[in-house]
Amino acid sequence: MKTSLFALLVLLAGFAVADTTNSCRLPDVPTAREQAKQSKKPIIILRHGSDWLHDDAAICRKWQKLISSPVLADKAVYGQFDDVTGQTGDDRKKILPVECFNMPEVVIMTPDGTLMAVLPTKMVRGKESAMVKVMEKMFRVCPEFCKLAEKARSTDGIEGAKAAGQALELLYDRDAVRCRALIDIINKKDPEDKTGYRAQFCWEHMGMYKEINNRLKGGPEGKLEGKDRDFDAAVKYVSKVLKNKRIKGERRQQWLCGLAYIYRQRNNSTGNNDWEPCLKALKEAVDINPDNEYGIGAAKYYRNLDRSAYYVIKNDFYDSGDQVVGYDKEWRIDVSHHIKDPGIYTFTLEKRKTGRMDTKDFRVYVNGKLADKSDDPAKVTNTADFDLSSLPSGKPKVEVRLLSRCYDGWYACSGVIKMEKKK
Repeated sequence: MKTSLFALLVLLAGFAVADTTNSCRLPDVPTAREQAKQSKKPIIILRHGSDWLHDDAAICRKWQKLISSPVLADKAVYGQFDDVTGQTGDDRKKILPVECFNMPEVVIMTPDGTLMAVLPTKMVRGKESAMVKVMEKMFRVCPEFCKLAEKARSTDGIEGAKAAGQALELLYDRDAVRCRALIDIINKKDPEDKTGYRAQFCWEHMGMYKEINNRLKGGPEGKLEGKDRDFDAAVKYVSKVLKNKRIKGERRQQWLCGLAYIYRQRNNSTGNNDWEPCLKALKEAVDINPDNEYGIGAAKYYRNLDRSAYYVIKNDFYDSGDQVVGYDKEWRIDVSHHIKDPGIYTFTLEKRKTGRMDTKDFRVYVNGKLADKSDDPAKVTNTADFDLSSLPSGKPKVEVRLLSRCYDGWYACSGVIKMEKKK
């Protein structure tokens, strides 16, 4: 009996190991790359969390079914990357051509391991049709991409950079900007960006701002600061980039936001009050796509820099995190639901989250008409008393207006709004 129980435990342990050691039953990355080299097929790697990812089993079932379908079978070499197969997080930089921070993700590479695409977590967990669409495109462009990539490596100067840029144009923009193998070629062979491909592909968000700041400061080693910065040189550079008709969509939004950044820095440093160029750049960015990250961000800055715009707050919670740092902005706060009858009321912004925000110039409007205001509009405070002893009948709209200036950016100030009648 003891022997049988022991044998059963060993058998169960064996099943457990088999189930978690290679949960999608695919080769590891080095093996897949060797197979791709021999077969000259693209490589598709699923990076997932094995047994500890909550939906790993479902993902593997879906993935196995997908890659064995007639649409994808034999079109590529498939592999996986996870800790259980002996590939650790530290191996990402060594054996994958791109940093992957979320799981699950899918990395698509050429037979020689050059990055072509990354399917994000949302897509991998979503509909198979979206993944198939990307993979089918990569299958179509792979031969031409490889041909151009090889030309980029073997050709000197501008022509080599041009071939690298042409290869990147075959990819989705979101992936092209992560293909370091070709981006490094463009940077090396066309440092003055005569092809326009450096601006198009070589700088993501922070890299673009670094390049802009280099011009503002007078070059990479420049020491210019404040109002002495070379704003004209920076505007000239970004304006030239925007003449490149190949830069479209989100990439164009990015550079338009960069142009607005230069104008904003110029005005803040020199006291120039001509905000039209800045507002124009931001509006162009919003018009391209108001719903993505750049469009939403540009709209936020536009709303704050537009002197005719204001924030409307309809509940009893405020958050200065929605406000661009360093600018006075009018808030209009509906407090009608607090007003039950005439009297003297105390309005208060009660801070709940640490952050520096100055508020001043408190006024109260009843049905759109000024009813009372603070004695000293310039005084920075978070409270004010209002005389509402002469309220019209019915249910009047009572609105407190004030000027707010936020200083802390990410560390915004937030809290609750109170409107209490004095006894």
